Amino acid sequence: MKKRFLSFIIALCLIIPSMFVLTACGNKNKNNNNGDNSGGENNNGGNTSTSTVDPNWPKYDNVTYDVSNVVGGVILEDVNFTRQGEFPQEFHVPKFVNGKKVVRIASGAFSDVYQDPYLGHNADSFNDPVHNFPYNKIIVPATVEYVDSGAFTLCTAKEIEFQGANTQFGNSLGGQTNSMFMSCWLLEKVTLPANLNLIHHQMFYDCKSLTDVVIPESVTKIEWLAFANCESLVTITIPANVQEIESAAFTDCYKLETVYIKGNPTMYIDVSGVDDSFDNCGVNREFEFIYG
Repeated sequence: MKKRFLSFIIALCLIIPSMFVLTACGNKNKNNNNGDNSGGENNNGGNTSTSTVDPNWPKYDNVTYDVSNVVGGVILEDVNFTRQGEFPQEFHVPKFVNGKKVVRIASGAFSDVYQDPYLGHNADSFNDPVHNFPYNKIIVPATVEYVDSGAFTLCTAKEIEFQGANTQFGNSLGGQTNSMFMSCWLLEKVTLPANLNLIHHQMFYDCKSLTDVVIPESVTKIEWLAFANCESLVTITIPANVQEIESAAFTDCYKLETVYIKGNPTMYIDVSGVDDSFDNCGVNREFEFIYG
């Protein structure tokens, strides 16, 4: 009887550690690129934490994500579409992938057409149903803390909304350029983070369809060529905290008629005495500044 009891105890001691190892290994998933918006990791062997479950945040069967690990979560490197099934009007960037929080969007993550902006592209590429972004609107959640320069360059979405007030735009190119939305020819409306402090150089350059963008009250500077070639922009409001509007910031905004200026920003005047910050605006139209 004692021998049987002793054998039972030894077997139990061998089984329990094995179960623990199998459980721990089974919850580890590094390279599964399917979107997972159900939550993040907790201290219970990596199981999903119910505190981060968001049942209203959609998942997509026809979308996969390329991600890389970073402190605090993952970087969304690329969004891939199978082109199968139906696509609703809105695309919600995942809050979590592989159970880890999406904290950053990399350069080129939403650049969908093949043409490189520095090598040239044409309008026909934006009517290509195979390679263009299949949603009209992109919604970026508040979990995203940082968005690299060029993340949406050449994207064909019509609207982009940032839900996080503190999401910041960076410059991954190492220079002065921050072409966040450059050459998004179909982009009509952008809802920027409420606490954004800078409209970067070339941020909206060549966004030919842009008509609706609100510069947040927190912005203190609009850099050169920020809105250049925004041919459809009709009105813009410059918040009171903006201290400087650099040269050619709104150049060639041909339809721009009215600029509401709430403060007293420094603007650039070229050698001929023309306001260079708004050069070639309001062509064949009434153009005016309204202060106050």
